[in-house]
Amino acid sequence: MIDYSLLRSVMKWGHHYFIWPDRTVEWAINAYRYIVAEGLAARASAMVTNGLPLSPHVTGFLVKRKAPQLLWVADYSDPFSNNPHFENRFYDGPLERLMLSKVDRVVIPTEKATPCYVDLGVPAERVVVIPQLFAQPKDGAAAVTSAAVAESAAGDSVVDDGSRHRYVVDSSKINLLYAGELYADIRNPTEFVHGLVEAAKQFPQLCFHYFGNAGAMMDYIEGAGYAVDDVPIRVNHFRPRDEVLAVMKEMDLLVNLSNLSSTQVPSKIIDYLHACKPVLNVGPVIYDRFLNAPYERSVIAQVLMDFVELRLGGVFDFDYGDLKALYDFEANAARYVQVIEGQL
Repeated sequence: MIDYSLLRSVMKWGHHYFIWPDRTVEWAINAYRYIVAEGLAARASAMVTNGLPLSPHVTGFLVKRKAPQLLWVADYSDPFSNNPHFENRFYDGPLERLMLSKVDRVVIPTEKATPCYVDLGVPAERVVVIPQLFAQPKDGAAAVTSAAVAESAAGDSVVDDGSRHRYVVDSSKINLLYAGELYADIRNPTEFVHGLVEAAKQFPQLCFHYFGNAGAMMDYIEGAGYAVDDVPIRVNHFRPRDEVLAVMKEMDLLVNLSNLSSTQVPSKIIDYLHACKPVLNVGPVIYDRFLNAPYERSVIAQVLMDFVELRLGGVFDFDYGDLKALYDFEANAARYVQVIEGQL
């Protein structure tokens, strides 16, 4: 009799260790076949591939070999073989190095990631830094409002099932928000939860709003040794970006749980800057202008308490104007066009 559970385990192991680079490689090969069959390379002057995380670059490599006159731009959001969130197989680096040997330009969102590609044999002058291209959201894009205390979060369930069209913020509280995924190895919220609970002992008006994987956050809270009622938090499922952007504008402080890797800058920073609210960055420092704290509960608690004192005193000032300019959509889009035209 065939042991199907064992067979599935073997197939899963084989898929993970022998399918390179990722599960979308079948699409990449079919995309290459389509490009060749339609003669698209002969009618183009440039080609841009965007790694999710890497397979489209395989298409680019194959097309570049067949059409070397094309200017190939490989757009990376995160490193691949140098990414601490991925299990780095022994052949990932050599195969990515071979693939990138044909690239003309590598576009990355942060200069801190440059060594990842230089180590893979890409000359530094071929690496171009262009922050993520997110257009500034329009005011009033989402149907989310503040409300009176009588309609506030105190009357809501702690976990939002995402079915309501209106997210209510209690303006009498000191409201904090984090939106995004959580990862046990590089973006673990446990220390932040501990720090939040400690700060709330002195300032019980603290209220933390989480938007993302609600089940994962609940697991982290339980793993930290708390019942959800012990933590001043509202746990929400993922919501459309425009809705969450509108909620951000109702906050007193936006929290970025940064990756432990210094080679990645989360794209949510752009949304945070457009919300025009102060930012607390937990983890490796991204910008000195933010409030910054390591993943240490005592430091996080102290930073939160200091912020609340200043906020209640009405003396907390911040100015992120130059950072917003760094992420200017029009300027960065123009730089991208220059890259495609071979001017950068």
